Amino acid sequence: MTMTMMTTTMKLLPSTLAVLFVLAGLTGCGGGGGDDEVADSTGTDSTGDTGTGVTVDEAAIMAEAVAYSTNFTKMNVNPIASQHAGGIDVNIWVKPPVDNYRSVDPENPSALNFAPETLIVKEHLDGMGAPTGMTIMYKAIGGFDPDNNDWWWGAADLDGNLMASGAAVDNCIGCHADVALTDYVYGIPLANQVP
Repeated sequence: MTMTMMTTTMKLLPSTLAVLFVLAGLTGCGGGGGDDEVADSTGTDSTGDTGTGVTVDEAAIMAEAVAYSTNFTKMNVNPIASQHAGGIDVNIWVKPPVDNYRSVDPENPSALNFAPETLIVKEHLDGMGAPTGMTIMYKAIGGFDPDNNDWWWGAADLDGNLMASGAAVDNCIGCHADVALTDYVYGIPLANQVP
């Protein structure tokens, strides 16, 4: 954890701290990474160096993401146990159109690619089912992070304050690399998808 992240953590509210600890303790995922502030995020090349010239507007992504419960489509009927912190429950929200997301069958995966500007929010839930934070996937235009199919990753509280973000954030890509075939998206078992 960087010194900036530690300093920021000390200032956060208890509910936001819980989200941060969840992000720091992802089961089966690598250590931290990413930016601590909302800004334009620059992609990386195959060596991990920035400088591809392709950027994403993190403020615009977060402005959309915080409105997920009114502007996105909830994809699951029942909460899903996530890999985050040993299996917290999550809901998955996708910015329309959602047909490509619905086509991801984790029990029978097949190759696919999501279109640029696809935006997916994983809503983290506490033990009572109340939202506590979110992780975000945003498909940037080609060249942002070619080694990871141009996904931007973010982890934030419900107000959109980012705790980690950027290309190939270790906590995110460390787990999602397992589903590169389905463009880094796990999907939802068909029986749990909202019709």
